Amino acid sequence: MKNKVLISMLIFLLIDSVIFFSGCINEKNVFYLISWSIKDENGFPSIEINFNLSDRADLRFYDPSDQILYENSFEKGRNTTDIPLSRFSRMISVGGVFSLKVFDVFNNKIFQKSFDIRVGKAVISWYKTSWVKTRDGFCLAELDVKLISNSKTPLYPDNAIVSIDDISEKVRLFSSYSIPPYGVLNVEIPVYFDNVSSGRHSLGVVINDVFNNEIANYSTSLTPYDSTVDVISYTWRYNGGQYSIKIPRLNFLYNYYHHKERFKTSDYTSYVIDETDDEFLKLVCARLEGVYSADDDIDKIDFIASFIQSLPYANDNVTTPSDEYPRYPVETLFEKKGDCEDTSILTAALLCEIGYDVSLIKFSDHMSVGVHLENIGYVGKDFYSSSNGKRYLYLETTGENWPLGKAPSNYSSRNDAVVYPILAKPLLTHEWQAKRIISGKTDIVHVDVEVDNIGSKKADIVQVEGAFFTNENIPLNLVKSKVFSVPSNVKALISLQLNVPHGVSTVLKIRVRLNGEIVDESVSSENFY
Repeated sequence: MKNKVLISMLIFLLIDSVIFFSGCINEKNVFYLISWSIKDENGFPSIEINFNLSDRADLRFYDPSDQILYENSFEKGRNTTDIPLSRFSRMISVGGVFSLKVFDVFNNKIFQKSFDIRVGKAVISWYKTSWVKTRDGFCLAELDVKLISNSKTPLYPDNAIVSIDDISEKVRLFSSYSIPPYGVLNVEIPVYFDNVSSGRHSLGVVINDVFNNEIANYSTSLTPYDSTVDVISYTWRYNGGQYSIKIPRLNFLYNYYHHKERFKTSDYTSYVIDETDDEFLKLVCARLEGVYSADDDIDKIDFIASFIQSLPYANDNVTTPSDEYPRYPVETLFEKKGDCEDTSILTAALLCEIGYDVSLIKFSDHMSVGVHLENIGYVGKDFYSSSNGKRYLYLETTGENWPLGKAPSNYSSRNDAVVYPILAKPLLTHEWQAKRIISGKTDIVHVDVEVDNIGSKKADIVQVEGAFFTNENIPLNLVKSKVFSVPSNVKALISLQLNVPHGVSTVLKIRVRLNGEIVDESVSSENFY
């Protein structure tokens, strides 16, 4: 009787384990998929899976073209992981049937499941406009729309085409925007339509993704009205005259930039060329040009500079927790103060918006602006040359009454000046996370690298490499990714797997190459043995 009870209990346990680990193909190692869901994970469309393993196994996730998107090893027990549906943030490059395959330590497939994932669209259910009354009519400064998604995947609004009557403007949206599956998102759009007359007008809005595929569209008619938008007022002096302008206080735009992550790069041109504030800076430039008629380019540049030079100087360590905290132009305009980096970034952004060829001139202890002008004499003026020999007239942005081509004595002929021209270019930074896996004779490090193109141009020939470096800087077990491209304002997720060298102390270095040149590098904080 006792043996019968034991046999019954054993049969029950075996049945229970088969039910719990349903879906297995190989009985030696069992994989059980508990649940899965599609979501956004730090800007990447992802599928979260929860599962149980009876032993160590490898998970591989394939896109509709049967290319591996994800591969990682997991130990036995309960696990949760986020699998990217795309190697690029803010997009799913192709929809269709994705597949998950699980392999044991002998590379035997023990589980497989398909996921039919296709990108849907959204509808615009509501809109709101904010107008400023001007002398000649109305100025549209903000357009808000509500998007309701009918997609099982996240949607990533990238740009909007806004039209009033026959005039259209393309506006880059916040890079943080994402709509959860079947979710709702309020999109705030900074726009600039000036001198719109009273009466009825047609309004059109098209929201696109990073590929310019339409996500939603909307059309209606509207009548401009005075929205009593809060404004920021500025008053300053130039050449004996006093000038004043007012600009709308778009708090949503300031909040976006104020909470935007600062980049780990010495090239601050990315703060100048960020496209999301283009419409707002266009409005500021129009207000400046509307109160002063310049005689020539130098007079116009000096007038624009006088506006920024009138702002009080403020050190970063007083206004922020960091000694180096570059501000976006909108931040400096709203806070009405800044240090040399902040005022230089703002000055360069305004002059660039007007159409001038400008640069940032960076010293070890200072920053200013450079302006290149054709058909003028550079003799007797302070200037610095870029790496290709183009000359940029020095423009001081802190302190008042500094004309173009006149530098303070301690910055008139410095050897440490680096000229960063403001131009459309890719600018790559990266971050990475590593997971060390030790099992039997296996000792590997799995590294997930996020390459972020914060520039304004697509990066075409990009490669990530990782290696362990000895104290003598000798690379060991070098691994390189395939060459890939990264669109502007998009992150790429690259995975590397390296064998850890034994018998020697090393550090792990990750390098990002653009066109074969190392443009970003980082080193592990811990040593490997």
